[in-house]
Amino acid sequence: MGSYCVGENHAPVYWNVKLKQRALELLAHDSVLGVARRGKTFRPVEANTGDRAADTFVLREGSAFYVAIFNYRLTSETKTVDLARVGASPRQKCHITELWSGTALTVQGTLSTILEGSQSKLFLLQP
Repeated sequence: MGSYCVGENHAPVYWNVKLKQRALELLAHDSVLGVARRGKTFRPVEANTGDRAADTFVLREGSAFYVAIFNYRLTSETKTVDLARVGASPRQKCHITELWSGTALTVQGTLSTILEGSQSKLFLLQP
């Protein structure tokens, strides 16, 4: 059985409690929603992916970059992004925050992350 959300009423009698909690978590995540409210388009990092859809996208704002990474598979997968392909200097250290979890780290040259099946992550990269 699938689910869908219509309007702002998240209190129907038949609404699954876990589904309601997850929907409210997603709909109340200010750092992620702030990116969506900008109304700007992300571009694919790699366009020539053969027979697979692009899974890494970037949006540049000033000196900062937003990087969205998707795992379309049902199993976990390690994704590695060459920061030069995103537009960042490969020699410069970048401060990165994963916006869903708030996890922060510093990287240089590449960003590697593990995504569970059907998971996505949204990173803010700041030189």
